[in-house]
Amino acid sequence: MSNAVKALLIAATVFLGILLLSALVYMFRAGASVNQQYDEGLSNNQLVLYNSKFELYNKEDNTILDLISVINLAYDVNISSNYDDGNAVEIKINLGGVNVELPNENKKELKRNEILLGGEPENIYTILEEPMKELGLNTVDGKRVLEADKLSTTKFASDSTKTIYKYLFSCEEISYYETTGRVKSMEFKIKYNTDFDNI
Repeated sequence: MSNAVKALLIAATVFLGILLLSALVYMFRAGASVNQQYDEGLSNNQLVLYNSKFELYNKEDNTILDLISVINLAYDVNISSNYDDGNAVEIKINLGGVNVELPNENKKELKRNEILLGGEPENIYTILEEPMKELGLNTVDGKRVLEADKLSTTKFASDSTKTIYKYLFSCEEISYYETTGRVKSMEFKIKYNTDFDNI
């Protein structure tokens, strides 16, 4: 009789041990799954945050200062990623027959605040202050470019301190890398700001 009781006790102990071990394995797997979901969520949040820095300029009324900001943002990304395919960002600006770009490859050893104008490096601020006619621009949206017009031509609204830019830049296209989901390129086009005439 005592052997049967001992055998039952051993069997119950083994059974409880197996149950305890199963519960521990289940808890470990559940914890690992939570960590994996947390890591995936964190990674997705980082991608959304990264892309939002560029998507901020995915609008129709960017000023020339907005373009300088997005060009320098892309430049910083390109330098920090060493122009890595899958991370580097290209910015293209159509000025109406004249194309300006920040390529996603290091073709011309560009420096900060430099872009390619006609395939040659040029300082953004030089382009900003150069008369548009010297850049080869005669019309924008069918409106004649004046001799003194620059990409930064502005007026102040009389009823406020708001600066009105004569020329705005519309984001025509934004594309993403299939592999990383990151912004790959943005294309902008110059347009005439009709609000400029109402001041």
